[in-house]
Amino acid sequence: MSKPINLGHLQTFVAVVRHGSFSAAAQQLDVTQPAVSLQIRQLEKRLGTALIERVGRRAQPTAAGTELLAHAEPIQAVVASAIDAVARRATGAMGRVRLGTGATACIFLLPRILKELRQRFPLLEITVTTGNTADIVKAIDDNVLDVGLVTLPAG
Repeated sequence: MSKPINLGHLQTFVAVVRHGSFSAAAQQLDVTQPAVSLQIRQLEKRLGTALIERVGRRAQPTAAGTELLAHAEPIQAVVASAIDAVARRATGAMGRVRLGTGATACIFLLPRILKELRQRFPLLEITVTTGNTADIVKAIDDNVLDVGLVTLPAG
């Protein structure tokens, strides 16, 4: 199995190619120019080939660098998407909540609460099941429901 490449080095490579300059890439990434040079050297060493060639004052991808660039941008997009998805989960802003309640609460209390929840958390899927207190408590015990809103003591 081959050793994976460092995603930070890949990001630096893309920045150098986009800007055509190590110093402009360093400025965009908020690192020093020597740090950019080191990351590119490490990436080139890891891949066993030159990725950037200096033509005058301009940094351009080599043929191998052009190949890597074609893969690097989709990789960065997938990584960004994964980070966003995990962040949304971490904030509790998405997923599924299964709620059980009696008919009275369902009719009089939940509509306003559900409307507000859907506005605040549009990626949150809320399902509501109605039943009596004993059924709701059993469904929670059986992990069929996540939350129960009941009027009688559940104890």
